[in-house]
Amino acid sequence: MEEKIYLILSLLGTLLIYLQWHFLWKSYFLERYREKLFILRDTLFNYAIAGHISFEDESYVRIRNMINANLRMSHRTNILDLLIFRIFYWKDIERSEKELAEFRKKINLIPEQDPAHIYKIVYYGNLFLSAEHIIRTSPIIWPFILLAICYVIVHKQLTVFSKAAKYVYEKIGGSFESQIEFSNKISACA
Repeated sequence: MEEKIYLILSLLGTLLIYLQWHFLWKSYFLERYREKLFILRDTLFNYAIAGHISFEDESYVRIRNMINANLRMSHRTNILDLLIFRIFYWKDIERSEKELAEFRKKINLIPEQDPAHIYKIVYYGNLFLSAEHIIRTSPIIWPFILLAICYVIVHKQLTVFSKAAKYVYEKIGGSFESQIEFSNKISACA
């Protein structure tokens, strides 16, 4: 009887977590992502209105179109769709990646003093926001992130522990071998 109660409670808890994720968190992250994209697009637009850059400039048009595409498709931006798109449209992606690499090279050459430096800021801001959105709204990625975080924490703790152990060994007997001999003497007495 207790197993059935635990099973029902576990299923209810899992359902509540899913509902919270689907109706609260996911919509919040989507709206937050869109709001930040609007801010980026408005920043670019205000720079053009101020006369620092031209509305007809190829870089302006390309970045504006990228942001608009992200705004239109933000509800579909997730890791699974990204992987499926990558698998089935790899030839188109290779062609567009070459064009994008040339574009990236062009905007990376813009000096920071030039008003056109805003292209670099907005372009990389758009990429960062997209990556952040994919990570936050794709639960598939979370276990891998959790594993990476656990690895870093455990690695750091083991490093600290090994330094502390080395310090203790040096204070007690001067070396690890003398510590083993010390442990053997204690266990022989017991």
